[in-house]
Amino acid sequence: MKKIYFDSNIFNEIIRKHIKSEQIRSILSEKKYRLIISSLNMFEIASCWKSGNHSFIEQGIKRFKLIKELLPCRFLNTIPNILLMELDNVINNTTISPFCENQEKADFEREINKLSQGIYNDKAKTFIENRWAGKRNHIQNKISELTENKNIFKFADTFNEFLIKNEDLQQLIAEGLIEERVINIPSRHRRKTAEKILRKSHRFPMLISVIKANLFLDFRVLKFGNCSHDTLDDLQHLINASYTDIFVTGDNKLYDYSKEIHPNLEILLKDGFLNIKTT
Repeated sequence: MKKIYFDSNIFNEIIRKHIKSEQIRSILSEKKYRLIISSLNMFEIASCWKSGNHSFIEQGIKRFKLIKELLPCRFLNTIPNILLMELDNVINNTTISPFCENQEKADFEREINKLSQGIYNDKAKTFIENRWAGKRNHIQNKISELTENKNIFKFADTFNEFLIKNEDLQQLIAEGLIEERVINIPSRHRRKTAEKILRKSHRFPMLISVIKANLFLDFRVLKFGNCSHDTLDDLQHLINASYTDIFVTGDNKLYDYSKEIHPNLEILLKDGFLNIKTT
C-alpha cells in the first residue's frame, strides 16, 4: 500500500473547493493508498485557534472534519523520535517504527474528533504542542552561523552542484546529529556511525532528509542572504515525507526543489495527484 503525505496547503485547497473531497476519498478508498498525517499538519491547522478570529477557527474546524472523514489514516511519529530510532538502528540494529500504533494512534483519533467539533481545550493544546517543537529561531541562527563560517562552503549556482561540492559537510552534519542525540559516544565511533548512515542512506531516510534540508538552508542563505520561515515549514514537511511514497503539494516552488532533497520520492502537484488512478 502506497503512503501519501499532503502538504498542509492541500487541505486548504479541499476546504476552498478547489479540490473536491469526493475525489480524495475516491483515491484513498483504493486499497493501494493510505494518507499519512504528521504532527506538523495538526499544528498548522490548529494554529487558527491562536488567532482568536472566528472565521479562521471555522476554517480549522472544517479541516479537522475533513481529516476525520478521511480516516483511517496513519499517524507519523515525531521527527526527533524517528531520528533517535534511526540512530539506534545504526548503532544497535534495533527496529525503526515511524508510525504511531495502538494507544498513540487512538490518542490522535480522539483529538481529531474533538477538534472537528471545535473543542480546542488544554488537553488538545498540550497534545499538539508536545508533538511539535516549533520553529524557534532556526533561520536567524543559521544566518548568524553562516556569516561566521562562510569560508567552509564551496559555492555553486544550483543545489545539486552545492551538494556535490560540499559532500564532506554531509559527514560533519551527520556527526553533529549523532553528537546531539547519542550520549557519551566516542569521536571515532561517531565518525564511523556517520559514514555508515551516508553509505546506507536508503535505510535511514529521515536522517538523510535532515542532512540535505540543513544544506539546502545553507545554500539558500548563502545565495540569497536570507530564507523565509515558510521555507523552513516546507523543509519540515519534506522531512516528514521520508517514510512515504508520494508527496502532494500545491506550492510550485516547493515542487521544484523537493526532488533535490527527495530524489526517490514521487512528488505531485494537485492536478497530478487527482490523475493518479489513471497514471
